[in-house]
Amino acid sequence: MQARAQPLIDAAADEIDKLNEIGEIERLLAGHAAFSQIGESARAAAGGDEMLATLDERLRKLTGGSTDPAQMGIGLNLLLMRHLMLVLFDLEQALEVADIAEGDMGQLQPVCNSPKWQARHGVVTAQFSTAAFKLSTIDESNDLEAATTALHLVMQCRDGIIRHCLATMFATDDADYERLHQQGAGKLIKRAIQRWPDLLLEENLSEPVRHAAAHYDYDIVDDHFITHLSPGEEFRLSIDEFLDAVLGYFQTAVSLMMALTRATATQGIELELSRHTPERDLFSVICLMLGFLGLSDTTVEREGTVLRIAAIGDPQQLSTAAAAIAAVSPEDLTHAQAAIKSSNGSAHSWEAPLQPFREYARRPPSANQVDDVLALARVVSTIRIDGEAVWKGDTWRGVAMLVFNGTKDMRVVERVRRFREVRDLTLAAGMAEIAAGLTAILEGLRKGQGNDSREPNPFQRQTPRGNTP
Repeated sequence: MQARAQPLIDAAADEIDKLNEIGEIERLLAGHAAFSQIGESARAAAGGDEMLATLDERLRKLTGGSTDPAQMGIGLNLLLMRHLMLVLFDLEQALEVADIAEGDMGQLQPVCNSPKWQARHGVVTAQFSTAAFKLSTIDESNDLEAATTALHLVMQCRDGIIRHCLATMFATDDADYERLHQQGAGKLIKRAIQRWPDLLLEENLSEPVRHAAAHYDYDIVDDHFITHLSPGEEFRLSIDEFLDAVLGYFQTAVSLMMALTRATATQGIELELSRHTPERDLFSVICLMLGFLGLSDTTVEREGTVLRIAAIGDPQQLSTAAAAIAAVSPEDLTHAQAAIKSSNGSAHSWEAPLQPFREYARRPPSANQVDDVLALARVVSTIRIDGEAVWKGDTWRGVAMLVFNGTKDMRVVERVRRFREVRDLTLAAGMAEIAAGLTAILEGLRKGQGNDSREPNPFQRQTPRGNTP
């Protein structure tokens, strides 16, 4: 069976090569390096050296999504689905079905903002990912094991993603979604065939293959897939026909998921990260994101509670991604450490604890600009590149200046607390001169000095005066 499947994979790889995109389905489904390359190609497709939000917006447009404000990262998510379509499916048909399904989505807020819907979405997407990943191990199986893996994917697509997406499309609110979801995939598919014939559900969802998967009634004999639709009635498919039928379910699931992802993004609905998401997928997302930021040949692995990263590029780019890395990484990972090789061959180290970034993301809104800057300074001060703080003297001087100017109208006790914090941060960053200036202010405040709003700012750069004629 694998011998028949491989030419299809190879043909897809040849097509990808023509487009300078990812070539091997095994690497796409199982390897982090492939995701790093997708991220790199996404950056090039989106225009290169721009702000991350701008690049992601361009990706949404390139993949058919709205350019309206949407959840960050949706562009990368959609591009990944497009790569999967290009490797495995009829790209034009898959995208057309996604467009049609998105157009048939109604108002999703009453359905998708429900905690129950979000939980179900997380479960079915995680199960789907696991089933798809198993395809990457198909070459290690005999024919019957390979058929079993493929049929497991069929049922996961049908009773998982397809059922979930169709119930969402039909539902008017979260209670209606629950009712429809409980009806089962068969009723939903039959109803959807009548309602939306252009989704090609009847053409792409093979009933004999579904029957074989649901009833464990199948065998591989003489390069044919065999099942029984009724007692004594043998139904045969060539291996190529069987693979096409399996991919029909996979293609439909991916198209509907792309439509749902685009529709929720356009309507401002944030899809929560599932607690069931496999660590394999989380690490792949990190590789995808770092490739998007300009790093190449990225690998990610766990070593106890440390996330180990290796890549080629600018270590400062990792600092840009630190908050996202912390958000995506499993909670039990406490530190991230990276070995980065620059384009000129020099080696660099990068490291940061992850918990401060998680706490920063969860913090309540600050009441003033000073506290916003201090919160940011608190997390950035934990990053080290080659053992040194990433913010240098001018940046810390600017932070101190903002704290000085922004706290003049505060009570002394509030000023002292903020000055002490920025003083401690500058000391930890090795900025002794700035820390000394803050210490002097603290001593003055303790003596009852420095309460005049007209006091000069000791961190203001002095402009040299010329000779007066």
